[in-house]
Amino acid sequence: MKKILSFVLLATLFSCSAQKELADKHPRSLSFGSSGGFTNQSITFELKPDGKLWKFKGLENDSSLVKQLKKSQAKKVFKQALQLGLDTLTLNSPGNMSNFIRLKSKTVDNKIVWATDSNEAPAAITEFYQLLINHSKPK
Repeated sequence: MKKILSFVLLATLFSCSAQKELADKHPRSLSFGSSGGFTNQSITFELKPDGKLWKFKGLENDSSLVKQLKKSQAKKVFKQALQLGLDTLTLNSPGNMSNFIRLKSKTVDNKIVWATDSNEAPAAITEFYQLLINHSKPK
């Protein structure tokens, strides 16, 4: 009887434990975020084609799922990134605090970086970045 009770107790404990979903390494993604400052802290969001939006924080790359967008929304965002030329655009002007967008696929891996307080990035890019940041806010 003690063995059965112990087994039921252990099974209950393990079944109730929190399960953390891990970010998969999909070959296609759109990453964006900011880095720098006094602590050189970085926050990266990564949107996958399936609509999953992940957040990676700090040097430890502690990941968490922020939200699930509709696949149609994710497809629209990726399409907009390509229309803006993020697959070929060259911009590398980091500052104390920097923003970045990285488009990655099987054939492309392009990252643009600009200082938060500068006018280096075209207006269309900063507007797109703001749209991405708005998507990253929890509901």
